[in-house]
Amino acid sequence: MSYNTSYWDMVALTTGDSTFPRRTISANTAATTNQTVRLTYFVARVGETVTQVRTLSGGTAASGTTLAKVGVYSEDAATGNLTLVGATANTTTLWGTASTAYTTALTASFAKVRGGRYALGVLWVGTTAPTLQGITLPSVTTETSVSPRMSATVSGAQSDLPSTVAVGSLVDATVQHYGVLLP
Repeated sequence: MSYNTSYWDMVALTTGDSTFPRRTISANTAATTNQTVRLTYFVARVGETVTQVRTLSGGTAASGTTLAKVGVYSEDAATGNLTLVGATANTTTLWGTASTAYTTALTASFAKVRGGRYALGVLWVGTTAPTLQGITLPSVTTETSVSPRMSATVSGAQSDLPSTVAVGSLVDATVQHYGVLLP
């Protein structure tokens, strides 16, 4: 083993691309909120065709779910605006069991570009909001929006994943959900 290996390389997945190193996941700290799209930004480490996404439920299972989706947005480097490039279908059983890995197919695959900035978005609508595995950053939300942005929510109640998100409609947030984009 080379001692020049980066921390990320030592914990990176052999298949797929994650939003952040899995060693930093905290099991029950990534809350979801009814009708709120929560975004976790990341830079793609590998270029590949993405066909599915894996998310991990935390200690609180969803109940009364009417809508549960995961989407992947590409970020425009010049403006910070987001475009939906891949999404799952509505899966009302998503996150319905605590502490479970959920691998869900995208409705259409997309080509992820190495070095491109993306945001993993989760949207949940129902009675009891689940927690997902991830991390909660320091409570000073403005730090998460310092360039490059780390996490955000989309303003307003959402009934579906928006196809585009203007940077002006993003709200600073401290919650980051862990997810893996898979070929």
